[in-house]
Amino acid sequence: MSIDWAQVLEKPDRSFKVPGTLLLQQRNKIEKLQKSLDELKAAKTESDQNVSSLTLRIETVLGELETKKGKITEQDEQVDKLKEVLAGLEDNLASNNEERKQLTERITELEGTLTSKEAELSEAANAASQLQELGAKVAEIPELQTQLSEKEAKISELENQIAQAGEGLQKKVELLENEKSSFEEQYKLKEAEIAEKNELTNALQAKVEELEKSLGVYTAPEPAAAPAAAGEVGAKASVIKSQIPWKSGTGVHVCPDCGSNRTEDMKDKSKVLYVAAGTPIYAKKKRCLNCGTEWAVD
Repeated sequence: MSIDWAQVLEKPDRSFKVPGTLLLQQRNKIEKLQKSLDELKAAKTESDQNVSSLTLRIETVLGELETKKGKITEQDEQVDKLKEVLAGLEDNLASNNEERKQLTERITELEGTLTSKEAELSEAANAASQLQELGAKVAEIPELQTQLSEKEAKISELENQIAQAGEGLQKKVELLENEKSSFEEQYKLKEAEIAEKNELTNALQAKVEELEKSLGVYTAPEPAAAPAAAGEVGAKASVIKSQIPWKSGTGVHVCPDCGSNRTEDMKDKSKVLYVAAGTPIYAKKKRCLNCGTEWAVD
């Protein structure tokens, strides 16, 4: 038997007969519903807790989101600043590239300088080697000085010998000069004889010419010599010596100015060869008897 719910609704204050099975069913339903309600309440409580937790989490997330938004804003500002810094760095990079180019050129220049310095160092090493060689030669100087002292002693000994020989040479020179004077006197006599013979020859030549004319033989006249200027005659007369012996016409005995081989020996008192026993021995020189030119004889 079921419950007439329409009558119950019409007369809610009235009592109705309800079978026990129905009540049991209703109780079971009520218990199930109560259990479901309790479960729903527990679920609702848990849901409320979850909602509260989620709300708190959402609030926390929103706070974090706001914080992150602030950080993002700050980061955007930092990004803008970094962009400005990047632009400055790009400018600096361009400037650095230019400086790098200049540094590269400077390095190339320095490498060239280094090469030249290395060459100078090589030259310095060669100079040091030469200095070492000079040092070795300097070490030999004492030995050379000893040898020089020995040679100086020998030179002194030779000078003494030359001085002793000079006395003998001086005597020989005096004898030779005496012989020369005697020879010149004899030569003058011979020249006088030759002049006399030349006069005789000229006289005979004149007679021969007269005989040729008398015989009708024609001889072409010789051209007359040009008269010398008065100044020239006076100049030569002052330097030409008569009765001077003739020397060989070759070598140093020929005058370098006029080519004459008429020369004489003279003492060159401007050159002292050595002094023997207090007497100076002079060098010799030549003098032309035609023009008066003097020159040294080695």
